[in-house]
Amino acid sequence: VNLNKKINDCSTLRSQYTNDFWTINSDLAFKTNFDNISNQLISELKNSNLLLISLAGNDYQSSLPYQYINYLIHEKNYYSIEKIKKIIIDNIKNILKKIELEYIDLIKRIKTINNKLNIIIVGYSPSFFPLLLKIEELTKKKNPTLFADFFKLINKLFNESLEYISKATNINYVQTFFFKKWKPHANIFYENAIDVHPTELGYQQIAKNIYIFIIKNKLIDFLTKKNIIKNISINKLINLSIRHKNDFNVLFNLKNVKNNNIL
Repeated sequence: VNLNKKINDCSTLRSQYTNDFWTINSDLAFKTNFDNISNQLISELKNSNLLLISLAGNDYQSSLPYQYINYLIHEKNYYSIEKIKKIIIDNIKNILKKIELEYIDLIKRIKTINNKLNIIIVGYSPSFFPLLLKIEELTKKKNPTLFADFFKLINKLFNESLEYISKATNINYVQTFFFKKWKPHANIFYENAIDVHPTELGYQQIAKNIYIFIIKNKLIDFLTKKNIIKNISINKLINLSIRHKNDFNVLFNLKNVKNNNIL
């Protein structure tokens, strides 16, 4: 219960975690609640210096042309498979164009609220990763040439789109999913074959890459102060075993840091 409470507190957007940011007053109208939460969010954005954004994953995942993917898996004719692959890729590119327009508009709106805010777009970790690996294994046996890395490409296209958005809006992008690193550990980075989200160990890998990116790019002043981080080698941090590095809160002791709100 205490652990769940802590996780719930940390998932809110309030710096001090004293109240639930998303509390909705059932006695108020929807628009009033919406306006209240919007004003709180704007206030947080104005007073923060770092914003991590991880959006559009659900939009992308739910918009994929699964019917054509199903056709692709079961089709036997070489030329039909090539045709279906092209339909899938063209469909995905159209989805990404829509996501890019909405994402760029959102970033621009955020910048009007706080133009000094360091913004990082966090890369996408695919849903159902173990299941996709199994499908890719079976399809490669069926036709290695046609199906080589095809499902990997679907994830790559989305992350390339996120990177494009970061360049178009002059903000940062951090890649947190690396196929070669995650593939051998899919059974521990995901709970099961049909799990949408990574496990705690999977999220530790994501967090580690974000921390390393922040330090390397000096995005927050206190992360470079000698009294906060002493003798921490970036290379050593990268190579730390995921099973022994669940203590980032010790390495990055933020308890004594003041006037640095992280959103």
